[in-house]
Amino acid sequence: MANYTAADIKMLRETTGAGMLDVKNALVEAEGDITRATEILRIKGAKAAAKRGERETAEGLIASKIVPAKSGKSQVGYIIELDSETDFVAKSPDFIELADTILDAIVASDADNLESALSAETTSGTVKDKIEEVAGMKLRENLVLKNAGKVEGEVVVEYLHKKDAALPPYVGVIVGVDGVSEGNAKKLAAHLASYLGINGSFPYKSVDDVPKDVIESEERIAREKNQGKPDEIMQKIVSGALNNFYKQQVLLEQELAFDSTVLIKNLLGSGEITNYVGFLVGGTA
Repeated sequence: MANYTAADIKMLRETTGAGMLDVKNALVEAEGDITRATEILRIKGAKAAAKRGERETAEGLIASKIVPAKSGKSQVGYIIELDSETDFVAKSPDFIELADTILDAIVASDADNLESALSAETTSGTVKDKIEEVAGMKLRENLVLKNAGKVEGEVVVEYLHKKDAALPPYVGVIVGVDGVSEGNAKKLAAHLASYLGINGSFPYKSVDDVPKDVIESEERIAREKNQGKPDEIMQKIVSGALNNFYKQQVLLEQELAFDSTVLIKNLLGSGEITNYVGFLVGGTA
């Protein structure tokens, strides 16, 4: 005779997201003990998630959250990339709810990187535990928290972009600034998201951030393409090539993506960028 009720099955299915058969088997193994049955389901879910761990996760979403800093004088932004195997799962309510749960845990723990994000506590274990639970018992796909980051500034803004209205954002950026209006900060965030979406990575922030070997390589290419030119002309050619490189690859020297009459450094005025973090689903930034 079964030592559990239909109400027990219903409750376990709602709290764990496991299927009917899995719930019944767990209750049988636990001899009707709800707590033990829940543990059995979570362990089974973790093992199932581990088996899926080698599957490619080329879909997913970018999510962010901005909150007041504890000092009250600035803002803090958090951003994550949560990946899935299919876009069907990426747009599912359970997946989006998981992303919200992860962000809440990250905000509460003030996690600023992937490692600390995975170890942040949710209401049912760590973020890592929660991902395994949802992957194994609800969504049945390999789910991966691939990236997590944090930005702080007097003003922090976000820009999230969708490639399809039916799907969640696939590229997102948070930007922190000091001495810059919120409106201009949002233009900067949109510019960075556009660059990231097209190039898969961010530009160098300033000329000083460009590695010496990269500069030397650009100079060498310019010289080799213009061999035989007089020295005084060659110097102008090399200088022009470098300036063109900076305009394309250095953030502060770039034209605003949506208004070529505005340079990023002029958009900032006397203010400054404290930091920016962004991710592209399937990207590297």
